[in-house]
Amino acid sequence: MTDERLPDEILRDMQSLIDFLGAHPELPLPKSFDFAVYELGVEDLDLAKTIAKALGTFDKETAERFFSLIKRFGRVSLRFVFYRDNVCTKRVIGTKQVTEMVPAPGAKMVERTVETEIVEWNCPSLLADDEASTA
Repeated sequence: MTDERLPDEILRDMQSLIDFLGAHPELPLPKSFDFAVYELGVEDLDLAKTIAKALGTFDKETAERFFSLIKRFGRVSLRFVFYRDNVCTKRVIGTKQVTEMVPAPGAKMVERTVETEIVEWNCPSLLADDEASTA
């Protein structure tokens, strides 16, 4: 079977998981479920807006490279993950010196100071065409 599963198959598989856990009360239950949907490489702002509108209310989470829209159902989450630079605009607003530990030949670790960018991300509102927010 390929990674490209039909939506009905995935929903059946999720129901099978629910049925299995219900039929085996002797098994400890997970504390939470986080279903992640990745379309890395094909996502863009239009897709993010379409998903946001379908979700209605959602949480946003950002990481250095990723941007997620999360719909929560109690302890079950449905997470849509995008590359942040496909949805938001990266602006370098300065630089800073950072000291880090790196491996070196003949030594376990050495300190090195590097210059890194100070970045601000401008992300448009996904529910309104003319608003912008920073995330």
